[in-house]
Amino acid sequence: MKNETRKKKIAILEQAKKYRELQAVLGTVDEVLDNLAMFDNVASMEELNRMMPDLLASLGHYSMSDRAYLFTWTSDSREALRMTHEWCAEGVPHTMEEMQNLRLAEMPNWTPKLTAGEAVISMDWEKDREKMPQEYALFEGQGLHAVILIPIFVRGKLNGCIGFDNPERSRSDLSLRLLTSIGGHIGGLKENLAMMEKLEQKQQSLENSVKELNKEKKILDVLSIDYTSVYYCDLIEDTMIALKQGCDTNAAVADQEITVGRQSFSFRIQYYFDHFVVPESAPDFVEKMSAEYLIPYLEKNKRFAYRFRTYPNPAGQQCFEVQIARLQDTDGFKVVMGYRYVDDIVAEQERQKIQLENALADATLNSEIINSISKLYWLIYRIDLTDGTYEEISAGQDMHRLTGKCGSAQEILREARESVVAPEHQEMMKEFLDVSTLQERLRDTESVAVEYHAIMGSWHLARFIVKKRDKSGRVTNVLYVVRQIDAEKQKEAEYKQKLMETAEDARRANMAKTDFLRRMSHDIRTPINGILGMIAIADHYSDDVVTLKKCRKKVKEAVGFLLDLVNNVLDMNKLESGAIILERKPFDLFQILREVSSIAEMKGEVRNLKISFQHEKTRHFHLIGSPLHIKQILQNVAGNAVKYNRDGGTVQFTTEEISCENGRGLYRFVCADSGRGMSEDYIEHAFEPFSQEEDDARTSYMGTGLGLTITKQLVEMMGGTIKVESKLDVGTVCTILIPIEIDYSYREDTAGRKEVSDQMLAGCRVLLAEDNELNMEIAKFFLENAGMEVTMARNGKEAVEIFETSEESSFDLVLMDIMMPVMDGLEAARAIRGMARRDAREIPIFAMTANAFADDVELSKHAGMNEHLTKPLDEEMLISTIRQYMEK
Repeated sequence: MKNETRKKKIAILEQAKKYRELQAVLGTVDEVLDNLAMFDNVASMEELNRMMPDLLASLGHYSMSDRAYLFTWTSDSREALRMTHEWCAEGVPHTMEEMQNLRLAEMPNWTPKLTAGEAVISMDWEKDREKMPQEYALFEGQGLHAVILIPIFVRGKLNGCIGFDNPERSRSDLSLRLLTSIGGHIGGLKENLAMMEKLEQKQQSLENSVKELNKEKKILDVLSIDYTSVYYCDLIEDTMIALKQGCDTNAAVADQEITVGRQSFSFRIQYYFDHFVVPESAPDFVEKMSAEYLIPYLEKNKRFAYRFRTYPNPAGQQCFEVQIARLQDTDGFKVVMGYRYVDDIVAEQERQKIQLENALADATLNSEIINSISKLYWLIYRIDLTDGTYEEISAGQDMHRLTGKCGSAQEILREARESVVAPEHQEMMKEFLDVSTLQERLRDTESVAVEYHAIMGSWHLARFIVKKRDKSGRVTNVLYVVRQIDAEKQKEAEYKQKLMETAEDARRANMAKTDFLRRMSHDIRTPINGILGMIAIADHYSDDVVTLKKCRKKVKEAVGFLLDLVNNVLDMNKLESGAIILERKPFDLFQILREVSSIAEMKGEVRNLKISFQHEKTRHFHLIGSPLHIKQILQNVAGNAVKYNRDGGTVQFTTEEISCENGRGLYRFVCADSGRGMSEDYIEHAFEPFSQEEDDARTSYMGTGLGLTITKQLVEMMGGTIKVESKLDVGTVCTILIPIEIDYSYREDTAGRKEVSDQMLAGCRVLLAEDNELNMEIAKFFLENAGMEVTMARNGKEAVEIFETSEESSFDLVLMDIMMPVMDGLEAARAIRGMARRDAREIPIFAMTANAFADDVELSKHAGMNEHLTKPLDEEMLISTIRQYMEK
């Protein structure tokens, strides 16, 4: 008893010791995190250097090291490292003075690891001496018995390292992960601070230059009316200064979000593309707006223009054009870049002018910038309304053949109108160019504009812009500007044409939608009415076994029709949207034919049909293709032959391989029936959606009218053809030709199989995972009715836990619903397959789900499931599939 008491006390003391150690570790972790959190507020390199010792101290305490230190490059040549910061435990000597020139060439064993991003770890310094003699010599005399060095990378390049001397071995792994993260953070922070200082210096230099640019400010204000943002950029130095920036622009939003790189041209362009540009409208935006593209382009061209679309900015604008012109006679490669809103060139320019004036109120510009922006206009006149004179600022001689640089404004405008404007717009332009009425027209607005057709066939936009008003508000000076707008007019015409086409498409789509909804309303309500009616009849004749049997049969027919309708509508939707993707995998055509014939015979037995499937003329059954869709094609055709047949009729289904060339066989599938047939007039409409020749087809749940439509589209997707021949009251022959790749790599499995009778299914142990109570009850009934034992799970996680805790080979089969809470069926199947036990790899797992598309089947297969059974469950199909796997 005493020994047990002593052991308990020792255990309690050990736990208390571990608790104290844990508390100490948590304390040092808090210290590290507190110091690291303070780095988020660092604004300068000086502040970073001041805070670094505290961080190294907290890291040293955490790792229980003698020293914690930081190395960086001695110069831009990156040939040697020097220690910039060091912390030493009490009584441990400093080594910083000795560590000021560690050349990479003197560390041949460490350098490759560091440059490759690997940590240098030596937990037994003396033992590793022979492996790294050069490094050992460099650090000899520093009292080392263990060392850890973590490389610091910035933008993919080694920027230094951080390390510990003599760390506690038990914390080395965690310290390694912590140091790697902190090292990258420190390196990035130092790089960012250095970049910020460099950019601030550049910004100061550029701002000093901009302060001197005060010539012709008012002219530039007016010329920039079309632009929401204007920037002065140096493509060589990668700088960018906002001369104008509207408060409701994406650029203004970016300024609020960007903290580093705000004045970097390349950074701003990439940021603008990533956050604002619709990629589909401008896939080459970043490439075309790069300095590498713009410099050679502007060396050959006067200006660069590019149109793109953005997500709506705060002002609701989406379509923009950026224009860039080079500043002549300047050092480097300086340009002016302007963004303008072009959704509605005329109506929106008034608002753009106000934005530009507000944004450019404090900007100062020189004549070189004015000349660059003037290139956006082919003609610019400055007109003094007080004396009626003009001064030419810029003129494109290819557009207006004018002479002289100044003179009478009314006269020069008259000559321009008579020599340039097309006859149909002469009267309009005569009124617009009347200088005597300008003051009145510009009294309450900043500009007036008009579009006109030129004699040479091009379209121009002419605009008068207010340059100056007197104290009473009367306009005294204006700018007259003209530019060519052929591209805009062409796009406007194309847009109108596209709008008309879109309206027509929408009209047809609405008609199709209305027709579809009408058909769906009828096809859904009719069987639902039948189901509800049969239930009411069954309730009334609850003791009449014969009537109850008839009611159940009719309910099944109605439900079957609803299921076919849902499946066909979903298939049509996927076909029309292009979402159906054909598979390419090995399959057994004989197996598909057997499954199709089995279903056809089962349905035909009720109507006493004689059904035969022949395939004697087929050589190759092992093929490569899309078995799911081939089965769907054959099942649709065979199903129609049974569905539209007469009682006691016949169905003959033959398969023939008519040729084999270049590894592909051409297969002909012929389905002939003795059913009601089709009239000659109807045959040409047989493949149209919802087409049915007889009005009673829907009433008697014969079909949805989508089967042949789906079949034809699937056949054509496979490169095949389908032909229907029919005679009313005689029968129908459907012929399908499909080329299919032959699987020459197939090797027959000679392993025998055992026959499994229904009695042998008795005692089969099934793990059933289903979250829906009704579905659980139905599946459990089907399984137990066949003599199987069922273990139930309410979700995927519960199923995994039941299987994991069971004895090996406790279950013969797993039935798994897909959509379940906590853990879905796909994840549960992967979890079972991943268990380290033999039966987890071998047990059959069936998906049991309402997800019925081909991609759903693929997801089930990829999760490790053997079969994909769709709801509503077919009892015979379920038991038949289980029997196949019990035979193996």
